[in-house]
Amino acid sequence: MPDDLEGVIACVSPGVALVSGFDDAIAKRGIDVHMVDASVDGPAVSHPRFHFRKLYIGPSTEDNFISLEDLCRSIPQFETNGDLILQMDIEGAEYVVILGMPEDLLSRFRIIIIEFHNLESIFHKFSFELMNAAFAKLLRHHKAVHLHPNNIGGSVTCFGQIVPCVMEMTFYRKDRAEFNRDRERHYPHPLDKDNGLLMAPLILPPEWR
Repeated sequence: MPDDLEGVIACVSPGVALVSGFDDAIAKRGIDVHMVDASVDGPAVSHPRFHFRKLYIGPSTEDNFISLEDLCRSIPQFETNGDLILQMDIEGAEYVVILGMPEDLLSRFRIIIIEFHNLESIFHKFSFELMNAAFAKLLRHHKAVHLHPNNIGGSVTCFGQIVPCVMEMTFYRKDRAEFNRDRERHYPHPLDKDNGLLMAPLILPPEWR
């Protein structure tokens, strides 16, 4: 992720599961982390800056779901209008959550890190329209600055195009930096690590670079 955390008031982290390394690293930098996941009873490690709620994130607040907007508005510092970080891994629900997010909330996130699932479905008309709308919305305010294929998910090839089924993507708000497409880029990034250490690496296909 970009080294630009000064002034960030909180990190919003839907999808906790059994790993909390990212959340712990952010909390150790003095940033409160607001976590939601109804599939676990709490994060894998504890930290005084962790705030956990046993709920799922969804497009609206009902039953055991909370919308991203309502979650953010529950953060005490939210009304200060400071910047936020979003780190989200919600097993395929990310598309409808993004589409349900108000534009003014989306623009509050300085950095967005999302694991996108089911990308092989991009070749189906209904899925393509959903995914295309979600990515188009993200790219109105942000630039994609890093992509990492999850080697556990594998990849598919259709019409000569290679698509990793699961990818972690980092987006950076456009007002925070100047973006130069001609700058030399390296794949994999030196900080990249395979998700499945006992599985073959999955290199980012040229189509996605």
